[in-house]
Amino acid sequence: MDTDNPAPGAQADRPSPAAVPTSAAVSPQAAAETGPTNAAPVTAQPPAPSSQPIRQYLDATVVPVLMQGMQAVVKERPADPVTYLANFLLQHNPQRKEATTAMQS
Repeated sequence: MDTDNPAPGAQADRPSPAAVPTSAAVSPQAAAETGPTNAAPVTAQPPAPSSQPIRQYLDATVVPVLMQGMQAVVKERPADPVTYLANFLLQHNPQRKEATTAMQS
């Protein structure tokens, strides 16, 4: 079968090259609305916490205080380790301390 020549009528589904718009066919008004094509690149901003990868976010915010709490659980061996850890995290929350300090200022 010859793959270079499509079946008769198959070309009727394709638009002719003249019907396909090109960048040269864009009106000056449309080009002005879309802005210049050689715009300066946007400078990179540090990622917001919500846009960081999950592992990076947790490593920066949760893991340090969680590891301290886990070490305290291992050292103390409380009867209810989950409640102990929860209380430890609440008492050692670095964001809570920053909020308290900011409110006192």
